Amino acid sequence: MIRLEDHFSKIAAQLPTDPETNLTLCAANCPALPEDLETDKLLVRASPLGRNYGDSARYDLLDFFADKPTYCSLGLMLFSGMFHGNDQVTLHLTHAEAGVNKIVLKKQVSEASNPGVSELVLLPASYGYWPEELKSRDPLHRSQRASHDDLPWMELTNEHLMCVTDAEFANRSVVHGFGNPIRTATLAALFLDIGLPGSKQTEFHLEGPSGNQSVAIGSAEARIWVGFDYAL
Repeated sequence: MIRLEDHFSKIAAQLPTDPETNLTLCAANCPALPEDLETDKLLVRASPLGRNYGDSARYDLLDFFADKPTYCSLGLMLFSGMFHGNDQVTLHLTHAEAGVNKIVLKKQVSEASNPGVSELVLLPASYGYWPEELKSRDPLHRSQRASHDDLPWMELTNEHLMCVTDAEFANRSVVHGFGNPIRTATLAALFLDIGLPGSKQTEFHLEGPSGNQSVAIGSAEARIWVGFDYAL
């Protein structure tokens, strides 16, 4: 199986790091994706209790741990999936302490040859990436780059996308994401910014509507950590 970091090493080396520079990402420079990739450099854990906001709301909570180059590769994987129109791509997480063992990127756009009734099919062609130094732990909350309609979505589930029993809920180990192309691009660009070599911020929160909203309604929440040395 192809390693995530190896697959994107060439384009990752071309990413701009200065806020005054940019790169247009598209199908020509983002490599096509196989159905399966793997990495042992990304650790994702699901909090057994989730995130509670008093008695009013509870959300699933995912913790992501990786180094900066891995976050860059993850962002590029999301962009490649959009530009090449993959129906589904699975990233297998093989870290020794993995709780979540798969991230599934699923296309959220209708086939151009088979649109729905009165549906205009918009296919992503390119994205103008301008690096941005992140100085807040809530980078998507009230951000100029993302309105509420642009926020990413993710779901903690199982292989069958159906959890009925308590045991099934307790053993969910698959993350599906990340919404339509605009929502996915928002998260992909965030991962690229987190991976900037000069970035000093190491903790990022993506909260639901009951907090500093940074994910779509109905999404799991996430905390993104640079490195692995955290006691949660």
